[in-house]
Amino acid sequence: PTMLFVDYTHNLDADDFDTGYAIGGDMSFKNSRHPWKLGYTYQDLEADATFGLFSDSDFIGGGTDGKGHIIRGSYSLTKAIALGGTLFVNERGGNAGESEDYNRLMLDIAFKY
Repeated sequence: PTMLFVDYTHNLDADDFDTGYAIGGDMSFKNSRHPWKLGYTYQDLEADATFGLFSDSDFIGGGTDGKGHIIRGSYSLTKAIALGGTLFVNERGGNAGESEDYNRLMLDIAFKY
């Protein structure tokens, strides 16, 4: 029911801004008729840490050079229908010297059949 993780990347070809990491965890609560999950991640991805095309397109709007929080949750209405949401509270462009806030809320409905 509980998962903790750490991811780390280091670009050996870059001179500066060459590292990135993510640390977080997920918890599942399945004791009731309506299971639910919570998750949290803090991520810091410097500008040259990885090829931008391979990064998460939702975090900082895609690409690299950002850091911030990712908060996830889901709630099962039935065995076949679940509601979920993800909140991104990020800052992008810090390595470039032009830092700006980036916030995104995504809501999902998942159907199983």
